Amino acid sequence: MPRDEPIAENPPFGAMIDYYLKSNVRGPVTIEIVDPGGDVVRKYSSEDKPTPVNLETLNIPAYWVRTPETLSTTAGQHRWIWDLRPTPPPRPAGGVGFGRGGAPLVLPGVYTVKLTVGGKSFTQPIVIRADPRAK
Repeated sequence: MPRDEPIAENPPFGAMIDYYLKSNVRGPVTIEIVDPGGDVVRKYSSEDKPTPVNLETLNIPAYWVRTPETLSTTAGQHRWIWDLRPTPPPRPAGGVGFGRGGAPLVLPGVYTVKLTVGGKSFTQPIVIRADPRAK
């Protein structure tokens, strides 16, 4: 196999956020990532509509692209992956944006994950460390 061909499934890149819902939820489920200064750097909602991937414009194999998902509101254990990036700025009209990698990664530090379900919020710290391979 060529070096750039995936041989096995790799773990997702980012922070894994697990949450459990005792029963189905009627309202939205939201996850907010709050930086050390108290500002929300990323927000996800079960009401977000995922942007479909245009397979015609990809310059990589389609099986490398992760299927867009939304937060689940059904009973049970769920895992959400934060890609360690802040909310990307809107693309300028006719502009290109950040390219394949997206917005730059957040800085290392202690962030807070805030899960809101049925009007109740739950928080948990998450530590983002610098990649030890980067200098």
